[in-house]
Amino acid sequence: MTTTAATETMTRLDLACGQSPRDGFTGIDVFGDPDVRLDLLHFPWPWDDDSVDELHCSHFVEHIPHWRPWFPGNVDGLDLFMDECWRVLKPGGTLTIIHPYGQSARALQDRGHERYLVAESWWYYNAEWREQTKLDHYPIRSNFSTPNVANGFLGDWELRSDPARQDAASWYWNVVSDLVVTLTAIKEDE
Repeated sequence: MTTTAATETMTRLDLACGQSPRDGFTGIDVFGDPDVRLDLLHFPWPWDDDSVDELHCSHFVEHIPHWRPWFPGNVDGLDLFMDECWRVLKPGGTLTIIHPYGQSARALQDRGHERYLVAESWWYYNAEWREQTKLDHYPIRSNFSTPNVANGFLGDWELRSDPARQDAASWYWNVVSDLVVTLTAIKEDE
């Protein structure tokens, strides 16, 4: 007797994929030749609520402007982007963001960068943290897990001990090149 299990197709989107969409993901961008041509700064996106399993976004969030004339109210563009990511993710869905570390030359070198982000920047997208720090008046709807952050250390820093690297990353410039931030969508029904 042969049993065939139904295979569920996962929806995985590579947001702002540029010229090299990630393997196994649907490439989304306004430039180049993506699978789906979409301006990620116009909301809402064409995906239903709770319909996406995984989002990947590399070197885009630092380009998101703080404000655009069509953004609703006076809400920051990154907050709108994060709310939209949260909206389309299924409960437990993951969002991985890679961006230049705010204390690196990489963060400053590109004239198109609108913001400088550090690991602590991502705490604002956790509802419990916003409530505990009395920042729940911010116009943010999204609720992600506390951020899991990995540092991309530069040069010889990669060879040093973890305590030495972490201390240096807190105090010195150009110790970390990029941050890899992983967030998990927390929804009401969990």
